[in-house]
Amino acid sequence: VFQREADMENSVFDGRKTATIILEDIHIGDVVEYSYSRTGSNPAFGKKLFNAVDVQWAVPVKKVFYKIITAKNTPLYFKPYLTDKAFRKTAVGNQWHYRYQADDVPAIYRDEEIPRWYNPYPWIQISQFDQWQDVVGWALPLFKIADEPPVDVRKATLSITTNQLSPEQRILKVLKFTQDDIRYTGIEMGVSAYKPHAPEVVLERRFGDCKDKVVLFISMLRALGLDAYPVLVNTRMRSATSTLQPSATDFNHVIALVEYNGKQFWLDPTISAQFGTLNNIYQPDYGYGLVLRKGEVNLTAINPLKVPPLEERIVETFEVNYDDVPTVYKIKTEYLGNSADNMRHYFNNNEQEKIAKEFLSYTARYYPSIEPASAPRAEDNKDKNIFTVHEEYRLDKFWELVKEAKRFKADFFQPNLINMLKETQATKRSMPLATAPKREVHIQTQIKLKESWPIKAGTRRIDDKAFVFERTVTPEGNNFRIDYRYQSLADSVPPDQVSSYAKNIAAARDLIGYSINTTELNGVKADPDAKVTEYTLNWAIVFVLVMSVMIAFAVCYKIYKYDPEPNAAMFD
Repeated sequence: VFQREADMENSVFDGRKTATIILEDIHIGDVVEYSYSRTGSNPAFGKKLFNAVDVQWAVPVKKVFYKIITAKNTPLYFKPYLTDKAFRKTAVGNQWHYRYQADDVPAIYRDEEIPRWYNPYPWIQISQFDQWQDVVGWALPLFKIADEPPVDVRKATLSITTNQLSPEQRILKVLKFTQDDIRYTGIEMGVSAYKPHAPEVVLERRFGDCKDKVVLFISMLRALGLDAYPVLVNTRMRSATSTLQPSATDFNHVIALVEYNGKQFWLDPTISAQFGTLNNIYQPDYGYGLVLRKGEVNLTAINPLKVPPLEERIVETFEVNYDDVPTVYKIKTEYLGNSADNMRHYFNNNEQEKIAKEFLSYTARYYPSIEPASAPRAEDNKDKNIFTVHEEYRLDKFWELVKEAKRFKADFFQPNLINMLKETQATKRSMPLATAPKREVHIQTQIKLKESWPIKAGTRRIDDKAFVFERTVTPEGNNFRIDYRYQSLADSVPPDQVSSYAKNIAAARDLIGYSINTTELNGVKADPDAKVTEYTLNWAIVFVLVMSVMIAFAVCYKIYKYDPEPNAAMFD
């Protein structure tokens, strides 16, 4: 028996143990039969039964058998997923016996690139709860938060907030304290897997898991006279949480709902280094949550404020040169919302030299001759939660000679969009296809040329149920610009729509980037050999041609004069 602590690197300790049995003398074709029993459950469940059993796997199974025994006065609810088979219920004395049996269960071969919320293997959920209000009634005693916070919590709250701050600023002060001053460490053993520690304990320890951080956060807000409530969410299932049977095990995370000034704010104390105002701070979209408040009878759709709606705004500038002077390539990227938080964390936790190297390596995949003109430079507007990065490069060999086409070509790639509009080859599938996370990105590419080019203006737009893509080309004198807009609308595509989605992705990828071509560059011809023969005589070839013409003329003249005597035999 081993205690693996598989999530220890993420500061989570759950105390689970793995029983490992090494079998001897096993041959190909042998059938291994095993069985086990489980008694009792986590004390946090209060003698309630919550479970889930798999009934089909990625390998074939000869026989599957489950048995559950409960008292007759114990209700039990079953919800199957991707299977029509069910438990059979039999009365035995004062007990109910539930049995599930299947023979010769075939393997299921899952499609690639399925979304996180989708489980391709049939399973059955088991719960003693029938309604979401049952889960609320179970959880409220665990998340007991006093209306009057403990003295230590009140003192800590007053020490980081002042009367000069507005209520919005106080909320953010308390949020940042629980995010950054209370480190994340989860000891998820026994009751602690579901019941948070008291807020004064979390404050004294200066560490806790999501439950602990939320309880401390709410307790501090109540010290300020503000309303807030714990919210159970599932970070993997998200919106698909609404398809589950109500159960205490449906959730894997806790956030806080703060209600202020007629608005709802869904805040996560486990996220670190967040900035912005209460109206533009990033709020994760976990789909549905269960608010732990008296009177709640159903899941609540989480509708976080989306201000601003964009995640990235990119402006690229190419100052194109034709001679040995390198082309200047500048990039200005504004990261907003969650992207701002992530990029801020990246810059704060990495050396400048590493950042510069990784940025250069990423861009060099598309422009091999690229050289840095300066190190990436960051600007941080914490009030607006906009993190801006400036990059500048030199492209020494920007023009490429395409011998087959007898032209010089310059390409303007769009690596960000290439990664977002990912191709898929598996269009024949039975499972949903995972797509890019919901986001919106605007990109403008400005190309500055030394002379006018025949650039055709126009807009192309592709509308798919999963995304919208638009490209607009605008000539501006000697220059032109390309504006891209990409917005993902769904995190997955149903199997019957994958073929159409793949075609739209291919069409969008054809619009990514731009090329300009010329037959002559800075006085150099793309096909010099052809130009030489057009203006220069080859006298050896001329001599041969003249002699050939003279010989041909002499032969023709001789044939014309040839008149032999008739042969008598011809007129016999």
